[in-house]
Amino acid sequence: MQVADHPKMKEQAAEKKALEKAKQYAKNQKEYRAMTIARTELAGAYNAGEFYSIKQAQKDGLMGKVKKYAISAGDGRVCKGCREVEGQEANQNEYFKTQWGDVLFPPFHTSCRCAVEYEEISEPEEVTPKTPEMTNIDTQQNDSYSTSDEADNFIDRIIGRISGKDKEFVESILKEFDKGLETMQNETVKKLLIEAKNDVKFVRWNEKGSKFKEKSNIILLGQDATASTIAHELFHKIDHTYGVSRSGILTSVIQEDYRNLQRTSKFYGISIENMLYLKYTHIFRKENKVTEPYRGISDILHGMSKGKIFLGYGHTKKDYWKKPFRVEKETWAQYGRMIYMQNEDVWIVTNSIFPNITEQVNVILKEFERGLK
Repeated sequence: MQVADHPKMKEQAAEKKALEKAKQYAKNQKEYRAMTIARTELAGAYNAGEFYSIKQAQKDGLMGKVKKYAISAGDGRVCKGCREVEGQEANQNEYFKTQWGDVLFPPFHTSCRCAVEYEEISEPEEVTPKTPEMTNIDTQQNDSYSTSDEADNFIDRIIGRISGKDKEFVESILKEFDKGLETMQNETVKKLLIEAKNDVKFVRWNEKGSKFKEKSNIILLGQDATASTIAHELFHKIDHTYGVSRSGILTSVIQEDYRNLQRTSKFYGISIENMLYLKYTHIFRKENKVTEPYRGISDILHGMSKGKIFLGYGHTKKDYWKKPFRVEKETWAQYGRMIYMQNEDVWIVTNSIFPNITEQVNVILKEFERGLK
């Protein structure tokens, strides 16, 4: 007999009891979800730390090549999917095949307790010590989208005095950019970049940082410009042409990913910067600065936090992030840079930190793909 049908229980009492049970269930679910997130994050941090520590040891000549094996917790709580993966062998940079997809290292799913066992299969390679080079990598990133930083007649003066060396500089970077395009696997992005490149002028200017000038339809290439800089600025051009950022399609996912980072760091009782350093130590060259390939991550964090989080790269001009859609514009352009770079680890870390943004960018690119056919 159901509780509500019991002859000694009045209808109001049944309703009250059901409401209390519902509240308790909601409370338990909230606590369970928090613990689930914590367990999964800790497992991910542990396994990522081990994976990248081995890569660093190999880079330093302390370890040889390794094979890896998936291992479970080995008790009665291990799920069917993890039991099937247990003992699976893979090369260091290969993925484990699981029912949840291809995974580089655990966790394979939420609350997963699996780990990895590594076996050294060769002697360490001899490493030749390198003499440290002086670089200007510590300076902030100045690649930016601009509509009114200088008057249009200033642009005309720049174009009017382009020297032979300036042309050589532009041509050399464009040649490097074209080489990268040849190996691009993402055909949609490749087509978008080529379309934008053919519809814009490139000019050298004697400043650090590069800019896309909307009104003049010009990309100013600074002293430190590289092939990936061109991809970044061309994505600003694509954004201007198709109105990606101003549509607001990226706004909510940027906010959601930032809220998730805030919640997780608060749970651990540490700052977002320290949490990222502990989880992704290999991307940092100092405790508070990432290496150059991960500059896009730093700039997006700088933007979504309105300048509060600075990991070595960002737009430090006063009130830069206060202007409408600046965060969305730079986020879109940084994703263009990272897709062009085709650096697997950069993409893995980016997807881990910004899962909602990555998913939305992929949706946008799918729409472009349909339109370009």
